Amino acid sequence: MAPRPTKNFDRKAKRRALPRVLLSTEDELLGRSFARHVKSVFRDRLYIKVNEKCSGEPLGLVEATAERLANAERRREDQYQSYSLGVCLIDIEAPRRHDRLPDALSLARDKGIVMITANPCFEIVPLMLWGRPVTSPLSTRDAETRLAAADTGYDPSQAGGKDLDFDDRRPDLRELAKRAAASRPEEGGFDLVELNPGTNVDLLIQYCEDPRKTFLRGRSNRKCIPGELGYRRRGR
Repeated sequence: MAPRPTKNFDRKAKRRALPRVLLSTEDELLGRSFARHVKSVFRDRLYIKVNEKCSGEPLGLVEATAERLANAERRREDQYQSYSLGVCLIDIEAPRRHDRLPDALSLARDKGIVMITANPCFEIVPLMLWGRPVTSPLSTRDAETRLAAADTGYDPSQAGGKDLDFDDRRPDLRELAKRAAASRPEEGGFDLVELNPGTNVDLLIQYCEDPRKTFLRGRSNRKCIPGELGYRRRGR
């Protein structure tokens, strides 16, 4: 009789069977803390690798993500396995956008990388949960000021203060997804580069809840930001 596999072996085999997602963030504090929280919440449904080696601007982030996706099967840190999906979390910034944002969006489209955006910045995401309702356009500094006033412990005036412990605060991700979706028009085309305040972080949450879904492009959106999720039909 063959020996029974150890629990550690079973755990590794299960992890290898899960869809693999490379999740890259533009910033090293707030966005990355959120990415780590998403990884923790959905660890039984997805294997999420938070990319710790990232550029602080969108084009560099997409380039680094594309390079890692292309070489994952040759990297020990990626267990010599490819990824099912590459995702980048980026800020649009306001009033002045990132200079190379259009190039980043175009490259992401060409490489099949999903762009999860926050306009003007990622502070809008926790603001949707714990801040006062926002209906008018914000600058990046406005969003930081509003989040600092929301009694979350976020303090941009302090070193390392642009961060939140999402694991400690335990946000309701489904409620966040509802509020993020509500920030966009219900009908017609929309452009998250122009929509301020706005985010499509709900698409990331929906995908994590049901990884059988795939991102569909060019149906209810412009530019190259995914507008909806759906099930890929067999043979397509």
